[in-house]
Amino acid sequence: MWDDAFDRMRATPDSALVVQEESMGVIADKACRVHFRSADCPVPILTLATPKPGSQWAEGLLRAPILSRAVLERQLAGRTAVYTIRLNDYDPLVALGKVPASSRPSWVVPFFEGPFTPAELFSGGPNATPAG
Repeated sequence: MWDDAFDRMRATPDSALVVQEESMGVIADKACRVHFRSADCPVPILTLATPKPGSQWAEGLLRAPILSRAVLERQLAGRTAVYTIRLNDYDPLVALGKVPASSRPSWVVPFFEGPFTPAELFSGGPNATPAG
């Protein structure tokens, strides 16, 4: 899943990946750097802050800031494609109010979703559907 996700994002101009909470940011960043065999990930990974408690093992390991919804929205403005990865209860689409948590099974493997436009994630009310 990670390889396909990063290859797809790298092939999509102006794309970005949104994950929820510090631990998912750390995992996604590490997977990206391993995939591209690079010290830095060439794909923007944006980590959404939510009231959900984070995993203690990840505290202080994220190499980028954790973003509020408002800052995330500003950073995604102008992007052509936004992807998300959910794992277990870490689900950016639920955190952004786009889908109800009750409709989402908890996955024990990462699940890649998108592309979405920024407008689909931040306007139009809940239950926006993916672009394309």
